[in-house]
Amino acid sequence: MTETNLIALFKQLSAKDDALSSKQQAVLNASLLLFSEKGFEQTSTKDIASAAGVSEGTVYKHFKTKNQLLVKGIAPVLDNVFQSAVHEFLSQITSRDKIPKLHDVLMLVISNRVHFIQNNLPAIKVALVQVLVDKTFAEQMVQHFRTAIVEEVKPLLSILRERGEICNISDFQAIKLISSTIISIVVGYQINSHVSLEDAIAEGIVVVEKALK
Repeated sequence: MTETNLIALFKQLSAKDDALSSKQQAVLNASLLLFSEKGFEQTSTKDIASAAGVSEGTVYKHFKTKNQLLVKGIAPVLDNVFQSAVHEFLSQITSRDKIPKLHDVLMLVISNRVHFIQNNLPAIKVALVQVLVDKTFAEQMVQHFRTAIVEEVKPLLSILRERGEICNISDFQAIKLISSTIISIVVGYQINSHVSLEDAIAEGIVVVEKALK
């Protein structure tokens, strides 16, 4: 599985979920695509049903509201998508004969994740907007961040710490620092696309590297 397209990843993982019927998969796939293209509020259940090739009654049968569809349908699959994406990307680093130096690790992580977010921004915005307005959804995503992502990154941070390349900062704080830098780079680029994205990435790497040492 190549983790470059979030919607494609979503389709692959929803297809592997035995708890989902083919109609449920179609509804979820159509929902994420439409939410990404039109926005959550602007997408109707009629739009979803039409794109999924099912009746509107079928949508309501499985998910009583759009919010329930997002929280109980899309969010769990997105959890698996994000975890799979992180696992696949990190394995490209940890599977090497020798783990790169801190600077090279940060270059790989920050540059790769910034471009991943940029390439999948419409789909990621669906999750980010709902985090701001839906407490239940926000709690799900935060819990995912604290468990799945932190656990994936821990071994890499442990190696860098043992080599004396990062200070005695907690794994969670280190990941929070890297993540906030990635987000600030993406947001800054969205606000002012005239700046060089690569320059912004390079500056972000310098800031994080100094903070971790």
